[in-house]
Parts: sequence; structure tokens; C-alpha cells
Amino acid sequence: WACFLSSGAFKRVFKVYNTSVGAEEAVSVMDVDAITDKKTIAAELVVSAMLSAMARRAICPNFVITHGVFTLPYDIPVSHWGSETNKKPKGAKYCEGKKINRPRRPKQADPGRYQFIRMELCNEGDFEEFL
Repeated sequence: WACFLSSGAFKRVFKVYNTSVGAEEAVSVMDVDAITDKKTIAAELVVSAMLSAMARRAICPNFVITHGVFTLPYDIPVSHWGSETNKKPKGAKYCEGKKINRPRRPKQADPGRYQFIRMELCNEGDFEEFL
């Protein structure tokens, strides 16, 4: 289960339920091939790791904790994760025991590179709304 939260210049952010840990998380998805300046990707990872380490050590608890980073050759399925126009395609929240069919592997001749960052979910809304 997932739902669309927000998008920016380089990535989209989703609220997901991670059945492995039994909790909601945020996942950002970045199309690596769409970014011409590859230093942007490296900077994103370095800053995320640094701020996460500060939060874990209670040096500055106001930052989001990163749980992991991985890449996949295909983009997320909008039918399962949502989009700006259809934010919650599989309902408003995760329902344990409800069977949801897994999305099929895309039939793309040329897969891309998509970077996923799993992080702590902040349920109080988008930070920019508070500025």
C-alpha cells in the first residue's frame, strides 16, 4: 500500500506501509537518468546520510532519519503508489489482511535507473507549509 505525498524538482515522495517492519515510512523516488548533473544525486545522498546521522545521535533530532537507499530499473507503478491526480489508488490506509495484487513488471525495452530512499515518515504535513 502507498499514497502520493509530494513532488519536487528531482523526486516524488510517497507514504508507504512497510510490512517488513510493520510501520509507515516515506519513500522518495528519483529518476537518475533524468538528472543531467549527476553531482545532484551524490549531494542528495550525502546530505540525507549526514542529517540522518545527526538525528540518530540526538545532536539535532529535528531531521528525518533515513532507513535505506536502493535502486531499481523501473519506475513505481502509479496504479499502486498514486500520483498527483490520484493520490490514494489503493485506499486511504493500509489494511492488514487485505489482498492487493502485486504490480506486473513493466514491458519497457529500455529500463532506466530509479533511486529510492526509505525514511522516517513525518505525519504532520509538508515542512514547506509551516514556513
